[in-house]
Amino acid sequence: TLNWGSALLMLEKVNIAILEDNIIFLQRISKILRDWERVECVFECSTNYEFECIMKSEKIDILLADINLSEGNGIDSIDLFSQSCVDGISIVISSQADSATILRAISMGAVGYLHKEDSSLAITGAIDQALAGGSPISPNIANRIFTIIQKVPLLRATEASREPKPHVLLTKRETEVLSVLAKGLSYGETAEVLKMSKTTVPVHVRRIYKKLQSNNRTEAVYEARLLGLLD
Repeated sequence: TLNWGSALLMLEKVNIAILEDNIIFLQRISKILRDWERVECVFECSTNYEFECIMKSEKIDILLADINLSEGNGIDSIDLFSQSCVDGISIVISSQADSATILRAISMGAVGYLHKEDSSLAITGAIDQALAGGSPISPNIANRIFTIIQKVPLLRATEASREPKPHVLLTKRETEVLSVLAKGLSYGETAEVLKMSKTTVPVHVRRIYKKLQSNNRTEAVYEARLLGLLD
């Protein structure tokens, strides 16, 4: 069943914003969309701030967002767009495809997730599918989602029987570091916010990764929230 917003979008031309800091990829997608008869206007932006400015001055129906941006995380714009535009549609187009990122993007409002390296990538078809109420997802992303779903019962059973143990808890300082990093700040910015040496931050990060059995920031934040160590 389509909601009224989606139904209207299917009848009207749409305005699309592309959030992508790879200029070549941005221009490629932009050209495809500008030549599509269903598109009214295409807005290009390479930072979250640029998208926020465009969103304040223009009516945006669809957001195509990359995740890894030089100045931050595209999921922040997806979250902002979802809260500001109830009928808006967000679709991720990214090369980042770890489980934590996929889950966070979907939880923040993304209805589709396309991998940049997907040889079957057909952006207009994906938008058509989203406008019809569907969820365009690249095959490898869909596979990851199913893997996550299959693990959920096991995770819940494990959590239910797990007692908090000292060795999996972060120190107060480690929690502060991870909390700041979770907001997308760099190591240098984190050091400045917490008034510590820049060389100390990586030390805390290595300990955090080891305790949470994580390989990167996104996984560490996801595991910490799963354990209730972060809000």
